[in-house]
Amino acid sequence: MMILQIHNVIIKDKVIATQQTQIETSEQELQGKEAEIRTLQKLNEMLGQRIETLEQKIFALRTEPADKVLIEKKERRLTLLSKGEVIKTYKIALGGIRLVRKKGREITKPRRELTSSIQEQKQRLSPVSSYFLPKREGQNASKRT
Repeated sequence: MMILQIHNVIIKDKVIATQQTQIETSEQELQGKEAEIRTLQKLNEMLGQRIETLEQKIFALRTEPADKVLIEKKERRLTLLSKGEVIKTYKIALGGIRLVRKKGREITKPRRELTSSIQEQKQRLSPVSSYFLPKREGQNASKRT
């Protein structure tokens, strides 16, 4: 009987030792996870601050008027810019392609990209009507001859 009890004690000691090893391993994993959670929380705080900064920047850009308009015909895109920063981008549709006959063949007239300053356009606006005055090289655009 005594031998059985000693044998049971030995088995229980082995089980306890195995469980203690498992507990130690679990505690180490828990410490690793806690460190990972702290790192993720710091990263979350930094990202939250960055998002807040970007939101303030976007709000400032959206409340300021656009000072340039970029029209990219090939990509069919109109972009509003304020101080070099993109405020908003729009998809656009272009009118029909003008065909020019050249020696019996039809060819498309090339289109150029357009970047225009809004201030530049306002200066070309006729004081009498809402139409733009043509650009004249070597002359003041506001004087009519």
